[in-house]
Amino acid sequence: MAVLFTRLGYAEGIPDNNLRGVFYTDSNGDFEIKTVVPGNYSIPTDGPSGQFLKWIDHHSYRPAHLHLLFQPENGDRLVTQIYFEGDKYLEDDVAQGVRGSLITKLEKHSGVEKGLKNDYYTAHLDFELRLQDKPVFNKAILNK
Repeated sequence: MAVLFTRLGYAEGIPDNNLRGVFYTDSNGDFEIKTVVPGNYSIPTDGPSGQFLKWIDHHSYRPAHLHLLFQPENGDRLVTQIYFEGDKYLEDDVAQGVRGSLITKLEKHSGVEKGLKNDYYTAHLDFELRLQDKPVFNKAILNK
């Protein structure tokens, strides 16, 4: 089992810091997150970073992504992000955080089939965690 902390990069019309969650994997390490599809966002441009981006003539945008932090009971913490195929900023992310192994495809499904008024998307991505023989997980982290 692992604890999974998530945070959405940005979603239209959703207040900042509102899309965070704590999830647990099942005994096989599988998990499912239901959330809105994130959008692109700009890093702050009113300080030195913004001035630097002007000098190098580069935009200030991040591709849509979902932040993940995995903490297995018996292994090393993994902090990563998931990006989505087809995003216009994948090739030139201002933070240069995109890796091919972190890109997944959003597959559109009809919401009518599930009694939903809107269509929905699914995505799949596998993560491999480095595990150890004995538990190293500090359960006190959940009580903060």
